Amino acid sequence: MTTQQPSVRRVFLVLALLLWTAALSYGQAQPTGIMYRRGASPALSTTTTTLTQGPMVYHGGPVLTNSTTYAFWWGNPADFPADAKTGMQQFLAGLNGSSYLSIADQYMLGVEATTRFGGSFYDSSAPPSKPLPDIKAFFEYQLDIAVHLYQFLQASGVTPDPTDIYFIITSNYPPNPFVCAVHNALFSGTTRLLQFAWVPNATSSYRCMTEGDFNLSDPYLAPNNYSPGTHAMAHFAAHEFMETITDPDAIGGWYDANGNEIGDPCDYVFQSSVQLTNNSSWKIQEIWSNQVGACVQGDGSSVQLLGAASNSRTVTAFNIPGATYGIFGSGINNTGMIAGAYYDANFWVPSAGFVRDPLGNITTFNVPGATIGTGASGVNSNGTVVGSYLDANGAHGYVRNALGNFTTFDVKASALSNNTEPHGINAAGAITGTYEEASVGQHGFVRDPLGNITTFDAPGMPYQTIAYRINDNGVVTGFYADLNQPPHGFVRDPLGNITTFDVPAGVNGTEALSINLQGAVAGTYTDASFVKHAFVRTPSGVFITFDAPGALYGTVAHSINKYGAVAGFYSDAKGVSHGFVRDQYGNFTTLSDIPWSMNDFGMTTGYEAVAIK
Repeated sequence: MTTQQPSVRRVFLVLALLLWTAALSYGQAQPTGIMYRRGASPALSTTTTTLTQGPMVYHGGPVLTNSTTYAFWWGNPADFPADAKTGMQQFLAGLNGSSYLSIADQYMLGVEATTRFGGSFYDSSAPPSKPLPDIKAFFEYQLDIAVHLYQFLQASGVTPDPTDIYFIITSNYPPNPFVCAVHNALFSGTTRLLQFAWVPNATSSYRCMTEGDFNLSDPYLAPNNYSPGTHAMAHFAAHEFMETITDPDAIGGWYDANGNEIGDPCDYVFQSSVQLTNNSSWKIQEIWSNQVGACVQGDGSSVQLLGAASNSRTVTAFNIPGATYGIFGSGINNTGMIAGAYYDANFWVPSAGFVRDPLGNITTFNVPGATIGTGASGVNSNGTVVGSYLDANGAHGYVRNALGNFTTFDVKASALSNNTEPHGINAAGAITGTYEEASVGQHGFVRDPLGNITTFDAPGMPYQTIAYRINDNGVVTGFYADLNQPPHGFVRDPLGNITTFDVPAGVNGTEALSINLQGAVAGTYTDASFVKHAFVRTPSGVFITFDAPGALYGTVAHSINKYGAVAGFYSDAKGVSHGFVRDQYGNFTTLSDIPWSMNDFGMTTGYEAVAIK
């Protein structure tokens, strides 16, 4: 499954077998339910890797050694990304014979895995759009869309083969706190009628379209010019396809002792692009290999994600015992103190936050009451860390002072407010971030140093307002968007006045990701060809756009310091991401790590992907 990703990823609520049935009467067969145990693409995962997870264990059920895939396009054609149908059909048609598909051979019980793309079906009726706030509603939705597909095929004179895999690609993304994509099977009694995978148009879903609050764009700097929404569909489809052929019923095939299918331990793990047999290249996640004992992309190689700190071109990688899935530095102050989070075998949520002092000493921590996990999103000049933690009721904000004392808080704009996720903190201790209403829309907030909270939305009350960073003058920057619409940047002054902006060439979106003391904003915009480029918006509103040297498929400016130097990352001709620092004069330094934050002295933190064999 593919989960969404706030700074603390919500735990997926059901890891055991569930059966949801409904009485239906249509056609020759009687669909009565779906089998569900895991089978969903984690909507809350962050780029992670594993060295100790697994192995996958066979549980005696069927596997799909030879499959035919179909795309079922459901909804108004104008609501899909313009290149979605071309891209998805090219992706599905190129899987057979690829080294990526060959990863599954070890799970095929002695048979080589093969697949073919059988074509597309089109249904212009409106797919369900009601928000799915709880697990019961989510199961009902899965059953509804599977039955709709079955009835559509029967009405079209098509009897589905239970070894076929139908990708139900809806033009919308019904808001839900659970997953970005899911695979499952529709049954009539004990008879499997069809295999399906729900892969929605998640273009407007901040969590599904990003790698998490620690890093917004890295996986979608990809080795082709398809749109970010189409890249997301291909990524989710790869995950669900590989899990469907190795665990068709999401209950009796291959999964590990924790219930993870072969895509789950490697969700959002990217090393390089994947070359398919039709010469198309894609940035799709790695898959767990029992043979290698790690996540691979088809060539037997994998990566370990270590925390990273850089200073004057020198990158220092650091590890934390037990951090088998990855370490991510998310903030660095002017003393060189780093705050971040790491992930262990429970890859659904960050295991704990950490601070690394200027001498390299690391202290890990969990917020009292954090029964599921703790993340960290920033640190200010006083050594105060901000982030969110997770318990059974969702995500909550916290502040940890330099002495290690915690203050927790929630935004309570109404009885339906939940999932408070701080993103940034300034020197005075003012915090900005997002919260949700009933796990649906996202809104911005500012919490002043005394604990008073002000909520806000960008003009027009958009579906999501992502307040991302706050400078020492109390000016907030971020971006906002409506469903299935490209994002726009904004700045909000301390009086609450909001100025929105778009980079002129950013016809497919502008994302503001950082703001410095003077009010200069850095971020990324997406052009008409769906390529990302970096920008700096000066305090007077003038745009400076640029690409890192060697960047063919995208550049993101992720952090800007008070001198106007920018840190970020870019994607080369092979779809491999690299870090960079661009000084205030426009000179570039390439880094081996991926920096997410930079201080005023040019020191950065982020992560470094270390290849292993």
